[in-house]
Amino acid sequence: MKVIYYVLFAIIIVVIIAAIGYYFKIINSYKKFIMLEKELMETPSDEAVDAYIKAYSTSYIPNTPKILAFRTKFYLNIKKSENVSYRKKKELLDFFKEKGIPVFSKARTVTENDEDVSDIEDLDADIDVIEQDDNHNT
Repeated sequence: MKVIYYVLFAIIIVVIIAAIGYYFKIINSYKKFIMLEKELMETPSDEAVDAYIKAYSTSYIPNTPKILAFRTKFYLNIKKSENVSYRKKKELLDFFKEKGIPVFSKARTVTENDEDVSDIEDLDADIDVIEQDDNHNT
């Protein structure tokens, strides 16, 4: 009978050690993710966004209001960056939507490539110039 208690005690100890190890693994992956996020906010790039999405997919990220608010701040920082292409910004927005993270953004319709977006912006600027000329002529 004592042998059964010793075996059960040993199993409980192993389970506790495994749980503590898993807990530390989760905490360390979250810490690495936070460090990556801070680095990306300082030096955003397309490659960094890819690394961020991969890290987010494999890390445990709690969904507390404070953390969700930081995701919004993070996305808006990336959105304003000139170092990140429109395609990567859209990919990040879609990723957040897929995860159910609101980032409060009005995204434009995706286009075939970034040059199309700049062409559209150039056309908008040309239309504004034409409208201004029409207003001065009348």
